[in-house]
Amino acid sequence: MMHEQTVKRWLKLNGIGVEIGAFETPSPLIKPFYVDRFAEFAGKKCLADYWGDACHVPFRNNSLDYVVTSHVLKNNGLIYMVVPDRRYTFDHQREITSPEHMWADYEANMNQKDSSHVHEFLEKVDWKEFWHGFPEKEKPAKNRKLAEQYFYDIEHNKEFNMHFHVFEQSNLRCLINLVSQRKNLSWKILYTEEQFPEDCPNGILVVIRVRKGVSEKWESFVNGIKGRLNRNSVLLPDAQPLANADKMLQVYD
Repeated sequence: MMHEQTVKRWLKLNGIGVEIGAFETPSPLIKPFYVDRFAEFAGKKCLADYWGDACHVPFRNNSLDYVVTSHVLKNNGLIYMVVPDRRYTFDHQREITSPEHMWADYEANMNQKDSSHVHEFLEKVDWKEFWHGFPEKEKPAKNRKLAEQYFYDIEHNKEFNMHFHVFEQSNLRCLINLVSQRKNLSWKILYTEEQFPEDCPNGILVVIRVRKGVSEKWESFVNGIKGRLNRNSVLLPDAQPLANADKMLQVYD
């Protein structure tokens, strides 16, 4: 199945939403706000309007109809999440990450300066797949340069952009259920599909319905009216353009 089919089925095409980390392949048919933590990845520019990530999204609570890859939703909102499946990516030689490990990282407030995952990534990632599309003769040099950059970032307490955790559908489902239970969230997995989408079958699609309490339902209703009158009303006053990424990373050090 392709994004066009699943997006039509699950997402409110004329609704207000956000896509986080679209990079250069945004989901089709929707017109969300685009958010990313980094301006570039692998030497290519990231598609984003505003700075943010799953922990720092620049939107009001209970204001969005959908979030693609993260979650700050209205009642009955949808999380539409495509996660890389290690079996079909450059992560295929790595072990899947346990949900308890990811929860422990969350509780310890691990960030993208954490070096504990870097060595395992560098040792086990399939570099030929990582540099897919580049001439073979260029790959060894690019590999060395990236490793040098990671070690430089570690030494200078800088953030780096990589796959810290590794997924298959089994541990992804367990993680969603674990987070839902421990954060007392009313989440229901509506749909999953492996090897998604057909034109790049290396992901796991998960669609989650979000239910909220009475007060949040009212806030959702009010924000929905405001959003129809002014789309930008869902943004927080301190929302920052992606051009300010370096400054924002310093703010959240």
